[in-house]
Amino acid sequence: MSITEDELVDSYGIGSAKERFDLIYENYSVFPQLVDCFEIGLFNTILNENEYNRRAKNNADLGVRVQTSNKSDPTAKMAVEKEEQNGTEQKRLTRLCAQDR
Repeated sequence: MSITEDELVDSYGIGSAKERFDLIYENYSVFPQLVDCFEIGLFNTILNENEYNRRAKNNADLGVRVQTSNKSDPTAKMAVEKEEQNGTEQKRLTRLCAQDR
């Protein structure tokens, strides 16, 4: 028996460690894909919020860039932000896993 994504998230969020284990075990066929989808969605949401906050801090910057020096590299900046966020998420997940043990 497979449950919907929302039911899975709600059950996992409020369940004890044993209930979470049972939930993963019973829904193993879909659980890894759901986790990947939620992880990607959360990651993109965090990146978008960081960008929004950066623009808000810069007096409602519309996102149009005018290069005034030869040192600007927006692609590298985005790559660094994604890597920093990925590292932060990995540390958080490691802490959460350690707490459940």
